[in-house]
Amino acid sequence: MGSRTPEGDGLAKLLKLVADHGRRLSTLESPTGTSVRSLVDQVKNALANITTTVIAAISELSYTKAEINARIASTPGSVDVNGQLAVEDDLTVFGGIDSAGTIRSDASMIADGNVSAGGNVTSGGNVTAPGEGAFTSGIKSIGARNFVAGTDRAGAWLQGDGQLGIAPSSRRFKTDIDTWAPTDIDRLLSLRAVMFRYDPEKFPNQEIDPAAPMEVGFIAEELVDAGFPEFVFFRDGEVQGINYDRLVVALLELARWQQVEVARQHTNHEDRLKKLEAAIIRVRI
Repeated sequence: MGSRTPEGDGLAKLLKLVADHGRRLSTLESPTGTSVRSLVDQVKNALANITTTVIAAISELSYTKAEINARIASTPGSVDVNGQLAVEDDLTVFGGIDSAGTIRSDASMIADGNVSAGGNVTSGGNVTAPGEGAFTSGIKSIGARNFVAGTDRAGAWLQGDGQLGIAPSSRRFKTDIDTWAPTDIDRLLSLRAVMFRYDPEKFPNQEIDPAAPMEVGFIAEELVDAGFPEFVFFRDGEVQGINYDRLVVALLELARWQQVEVARQHTNHEDRLKKLEAAIIRVRI
């Protein structure tokens, strides 16, 4: 005869109560039709608003084009670009600008450091930099031909390494000062003035007009041959061109020589005239 739990100790009632709670818990965990419909509605609303939500998130974490231009235009440090750098407003950099490509600003361009570009640098306004500007293909100022320089203007010179600068003439900048005079006036007078055009084949990277108006000047090698290398500049040991501004010094000395020669000839003529007059008087007597 099998054993059973006695009714007196209450265990049967306890087991029945646990089983009953288990069934109730299962019922509570099972989704009802109302809860399912509510969940579906929430998913639909989320899907309907997902575009707005994403756009809002992107907008919050992104910069507009105007904001990007503004940040580039007032960047707190140097700008180093592997490609092109272009802004639609002023470009102000509290450092240097280094671009492997082109640099373009539709307004002014200001840098506190050096400006270096592998391509063109284009600005709708001024380009200001206290440091160096390194441009491998030259510098062009479209508005310079229409700009009248003030009375404090100074001539610009191109150094052998491409650096622009001035050549001061004040005594305080000079040493070993000595008087210059041509050793042979006849050689100076023998310099040949020529008319010419530049050969386009010698400048393949530039547009040289083969039918351009004729120019007037000298041949640099002929100045060297005449004994005036101080008026010629060289590049890589070869004659390159003439510093025509220095020829003014030679012309001044030539003018002085001519003045002295005219005075000498005038004195000679005066002496000859006096002698001739004296001879005429003696004949009359």
